[in-house]
Parts: sequence; C-alpha cells; structure tokens
Amino acid sequence: NTQAAVNFQNTKKIFFELKTAAQEIRFERLAEELPALTAEGFHGKISGENFIKGNFEPDSEQLVAEASFSFSIPDGTIRGAPVGKIETTGGMSYAGNNLTIKNLFIAYNDLTLLANGSVVTVRRNPLAQIEIRGKLPLDILPLLPLRMPDTFALPKISGVCDLAGAAKIHLSGTPPPELNGTINAPQLTVGSLPVAAVKIDFSHKNNALMLKSSGKLAAGAFQCEASADFIPKIFTYKSRIKAAELDLRRLLTELNSPYAPTCQGSLTLDGGFDGRGWDKHAVNGQINLSLNKGSLSGFALLRQLDTLLQTKIFQEFPVTTAAGVFKINQARVETNNLQIIGPETALLFQGTIWFDQRFENARLTVEISANSASKISAAVLDKMFLPLNTTYMQVFPLQGTLLDPSVEPAAQSTQTQPSAEPGFFQSLFKPQ
Repeated sequence: NTQAAVNFQNTKKIFFELKTAAQEIRFERLAEELPALTAEGFHGKISGENFIKGNFEPDSEQLVAEASFSFSIPDGTIRGAPVGKIETTGGMSYAGNNLTIKNLFIAYNDLTLLANGSVVTVRRNPLAQIEIRGKLPLDILPLLPLRMPDTFALPKISGVCDLAGAAKIHLSGTPPPELNGTINAPQLTVGSLPVAAVKIDFSHKNNALMLKSSGKLAAGAFQCEASADFIPKIFTYKSRIKAAELDLRRLLTELNSPYAPTCQGSLTLDGGFDGRGWDKHAVNGQINLSLNKGSLSGFALLRQLDTLLQTKIFQEFPVTTAAGVFKINQARVETNNLQIIGPETALLFQGTIWFDQRFENARLTVEISANSASKISAAVLDKMFLPLNTTYMQVFPLQGTLLDPSVEPAAQSTQTQPSAEPGFFQSLFKPQ
C-alpha cells in the first residue's frame, strides 16, 4: 500500500505513474484555498477545506473515494449584485460509475437547502437524481437569470417557504429534466397583497410545467391551476383560477387602491387564461365576476352620471348584486352583460375596454325606480318630457377612458311598462 498527500488535479497522473509500482493506491488530501470562481453571472472567491480519501485498483481500474468538504464564498456577486456569505458543507462518495451525494447543505441568509442523491453514468449520459428539502426565501428571485422583456414586470414576492422536491437531470441535456415537489408558505406578500396558507404542487416533464396552488386571500380563499409548455424561444401557457368570498374592501385596501374607502362587498370570480410568450396581445380568456351585498362609488363614470342627472344617487351606490362575464382577447376586455343592481337603481354595461382603459362601442343603460327618480333634477326630467313618479331609463354611449369618461345621453328617456316578456330589469323594483 502506498499513502501520500497529493494535489487533487494531479491525482489521475499519479495513479498512472504508480500503476506498475503497486496493486492498490490509497490517497488522502487536505485542500488549500481554492482559486476564484467565475461563472455566467457569478463571481466570487471560494475558501475552505476539503478532505478526500480512497483507493484505486489498477487491475480493475476502479476508483473508490469519499470526500467531505466545507467552504464559503464570503464576497461573491451574482449579476453584479453583492450576495454576501454563502456556506456549504457535505460529502460525496464514488464507486464504479456511481457518485453519491451525502447531506449537501447550503446556507445563505434565510436560504437553507439539504440535498441527497446520486449521479449514475448510463450509456455515456450521466443521470443525476437528487432530493432537496429546505427553506427558500422568495426575495432572491430577482437574482435568478429570468429573461423577460422590459415591458413585463413581475410583482415583488417576499416571504419564506418550505420546499420539498426531487429532480432527475440528464447532464447531457437530453432528455429534459424532470422535477416534482411541493412548496408551502404560511405567509407571502405579492406586491402589497398578503397571501396566507399557500400551497403549490409542481411538476416538470418533457418541457411541460404543471402548477396547482391554493391559499387564503382577503378573508376568502383561492385555487389556481396552470400549465406551461416550453419550446425553443417561446412558451405557451394556460391557467384557471377560482376565488370565493373575497372581502372587496380589504382586497382594495391591501392593493393600495384609491377606491378602497368607497367599495365593499363579497367578491367571487372564476376564470381562465391562455397565451403565448410575453405578448399581451396573445392573451385570451374569460372571467366570471359577481359581487353581493356591497356598495360601489367613487368611480369617475358614476360621478359623471350624478352630474348629468343633477343628483346624488350614485354618490353612495348600494349594490344588492352585480355579475358579468368578461372575455379577454387582443389586449381588450369585452362584455355584454355586466349588471349592477341596487335596491332602486340598476346599471347595464355593454362594450369593449382596451388594456389602456379606452372605451370602444361601449354603452351604459341606467334604470332608476320611480321612487328614486324623484331625486333627479326637475329640469332634467322636463327636458326628457318625463312625468313625475315614473321609472327613469336612459342609454348613455361612452367615450374616453375609465379614468376620464365622456358620458352623453343617446336617446329620450322612456317610461317602463309592465310586460309579460322577460326583460333586463323585469320585476326588479318589486315592493319590499
């Protein structure tokens, strides 16, 4: 037996030099400081200690070795940003064509990962099978090399989640890697929006990513399923989301919306999207929205109506129920049935709103019960030749934008008459 302290880079050379001098070679090495490491987007100096021991049998050309290591990167940078101290400990063993990873532990700020697995060479294509558990702080996401256009910005996500997963990776790159696992987080913040009890199941196979998530949001609950197919230079995606009993005022407050003080109710939504790449014009989908037992006010469109009718009916607009189906296509949202119904007032919105908030072919039908119509200015009623104690109905074409609408009446107001035919507001104003 021959024992020697050797430089790791020269180990193979020494093996062959000593092959004729010994039937078995045993070696061990204590590593000195390692040189600076530079990779794509990363630079840092690695220091630490390694211990490697094992033996090589020249007759069978079999290498059996074990390694333990502990090193740190005290001053590394990723994509130009300082990352602070990264520490790693763990061990490996090698026998034949099998490399085993033992308790590879990585610590960086709130990030802790523990990995175990193996790398096996099959038909000259090494296969890595790794299991990973740990805690993942989501504020490190901006450091990842995600390639997105400048016009598309993800909201900031903060919080710490528990990660448990497994991966199969062919080091040659073919076939694509397989991933699966679960992410749990008691509390996350997406932009300014708190989300609780988050659970995400994920899998990736044959360049297809599948996600299934759930959580609590604005005193309600949500569920989401999504899939994405990655092909060279582009990807396609589909998603489905359901949310029930969201507190509208709390939701708007957490989103820092100026409408939070004037809007409330229980919000439910159900919808889905699909698209291709980052192009907003390629997004298609449909959303069903409903609001119960709430109120809506403070919107520019409602203020315009009050100005036109010389009243304050919409200054505080109680809503018994509101519902509508919205179709999304080519950077625009279309609906023909957004109904907002209050105790004595009802609205019907029909038309298109572009992503830049422009109206197109849009109109608003307003109906006010005879009781509340008495609050409309007499001058306005006289212009419409409407007698008192008459239900008021008017169609308003809409121009401009949501934030700066232009509202003008399209036709003379009419008195509603009882009818057996089903209509938009049939039986709406029954006495309570």
